[in-house]
Amino acid sequence: MAEEQSQEQLHHILIPVVTEERHQEQEPSPICDVDRLEHDPGLRVPIASYNVNDQNAIRREYILKGPCQPYAHDYPTRNIYGLPCCGHDESEESSNKGNFLELLDWLAGNNEEVNKVVLKNAPRNSDESSDISHKEQLALCLHYVDKLGRLQLIFVVVAKGNVGCATFFGQVSRLLNIIGVSCKRHDMLRDVRAQKLKTALELGEIDSGSGLNQEMVITRPGDTRWGSYYKTILHIIDMYSTIREVLITLGKDPKQRNNWPNIHAMVDVLESFEFVFNAHLILIILGYTNELSQSLQKRDQDIVNAMSLVTLAKGRLQQMRSHGWEEFFEEKVKLFCIKHGIDIPALDGRYVPHARSPRFYPVQTIDDHYRREVYIGVIDQIR
Repeated sequence: MAEEQSQEQLHHILIPVVTEERHQEQEPSPICDVDRLEHDPGLRVPIASYNVNDQNAIRREYILKGPCQPYAHDYPTRNIYGLPCCGHDESEESSNKGNFLELLDWLAGNNEEVNKVVLKNAPRNSDESSDISHKEQLALCLHYVDKLGRLQLIFVVVAKGNVGCATFFGQVSRLLNIIGVSCKRHDMLRDVRAQKLKTALELGEIDSGSGLNQEMVITRPGDTRWGSYYKTILHIIDMYSTIREVLITLGKDPKQRNNWPNIHAMVDVLESFEFVFNAHLILIILGYTNELSQSLQKRDQDIVNAMSLVTLAKGRLQQMRSHGWEEFFEEKVKLFCIKHGIDIPALDGRYVPHARSPRFYPVQTIDDHYRREVYIGVIDQIR
């Protein structure tokens, strides 16, 4: 039946025409009736079904007709679950404002403090205030749920509000500029790490097996890539001794003399207690947000699920703030410093910022600075 229909289509499309110049005994040369060519690709007769002498002509006619644009087609509908940012109509009366405003409505209805400063209650006494309120609403929602990879970036931006953390991220950027400036330095990192792994395996210090001791690459954090900041800092900590050895080697290489000031300064930063402390603090916090971000990335997440994940992350941060200092300092920071020969300052001593002028800092103990100002301060900013 299908073959008969194809033959019938061919019969209607091709119209034989005899030109005056041709001899009467020659077969007529068919031309196409463009109006009879089926436009829908699903209903077209395959070009290979035409006579080989007509195929190019048919192909040209289809090109001239242009792409098929179906009108009034009844497409099947289905329910799609996800977290779109905006709806088609974001007005107050809309029943589908998009998850940005729907989530904001939900937050306002469940938190009086939030309700006071968002949506119709947002400050509007000037253009600047309105601008700020919109940015605060956006930041608020991104703190809770985001499908575009910005959740962790918001935590980074907030953490940068702390002077010590802002300094740390600047140090990480300079470190990456030094060790990632060329393929040769990447190779140095890889070779030194490989030798260290080999030695550790021979001494039985680490286990071997599938998936263990894989090669690590330190890359610059991306603006939208999921978990990029987390992975960068994780690799810096895991490859700490390798990075330090490469920097020291570069700092002694006469060929790198022009870059010695930057390299020597970076070694000094890397070996400071302040750098180690900040690296471990940011790693733990980003670890919580990384798990949340990965979960929110799944297509089947809905707002209720997302909010439960947010609640879990906030609970972890609260636990860390209230009861996590001793474990963090003793089992993370202190053990790392002992392992790598980093000087641990007396906590009752006076805090002096590393490689920065003390005139811009209040007189305080080391314990007060690291525990209250950095540890608790950063957690409070992002909770």
